[in-house]
Amino acid sequence: MRRSALICMLIWLVLGTSLPTWAQTFPASDYFRRVWGRQELPNRIREPQGLKDYVISGRLRLTLDDAVRLLLLNNTEVRIRELQQEEARLAILRAYQPFDPVVDSNFFANRTTSPARSELEGAPTLSSLIQNSQVSYSQAFQTGTRGSIFFNSQKQADNSVFTLLNPSLFASLNFSLSQPLLRGRGLFPNRAPIVIAQRNLKRTQQDFEASLNEAIANMVEQYWEVVSLRENLKIQKNSLDLAEATYKQNKRALELGA
Repeated sequence: MRRSALICMLIWLVLGTSLPTWAQTFPASDYFRRVWGRQELPNRIREPQGLKDYVISGRLRLTLDDAVRLLLLNNTEVRIRELQQEEARLAILRAYQPFDPVVDSNFFANRTTSPARSELEGAPTLSSLIQNSQVSYSQAFQTGTRGSIFFNSQKQADNSVFTLLNPSLFASLNFSLSQPLLRGRGLFPNRAPIVIAQRNLKRTQQDFEASLNEAIANMVEQYWEVVSLRENLKIQKNSLDLAEATYKQNKRALELGA
């Protein structure tokens, strides 16, 4: 039993050395909820988000900062670019996937009971128990090296009086280490998918920033165009009021015979 405990501790120490690599590829806390969650399609297109917050007394009042904020919330092209950026980020995780550690374990127990056929079996009713436990750990590294550890333990027990060692325990620990010498050797061929995914992410981020800057520039131009049209409307309304006042004054003067 002491030997089995030492072997288990050795396995967990080996697992602990791979935690940095594990942390690079392990998803976020809400990853499984988003993946396994049921996606419901809306019956209609949703209304613009946050627009009602800027409606005061039936009128839409926006500052330039508010317009930029609404653009980021409701612009479809910005959302598409953002999804493309997220897809490129997840592609990096997929590129790291071949180097994720794999841990496998299983436990098997079998008990058999049968009546004895002769006195040489050592019990009137022979009962035997076999328990088998297996734990394996394997991981590939970016240098092309692949290592694995396999631990196997077995326990056998019965009620026969002729069994000298009861229960009997057996344990084995196997190490395996392989390194390709030609194909797949070194960092360059193994890290190539990771480097490509990282550069694709940078390119996607640059495209996202460019499209975002273009959308904001167009929005700012439209915003000030609306402001200019509103001021022109005020000037024209004032001109109309002055013209009406002049018309009434001239009409009154004509009525007085001036």
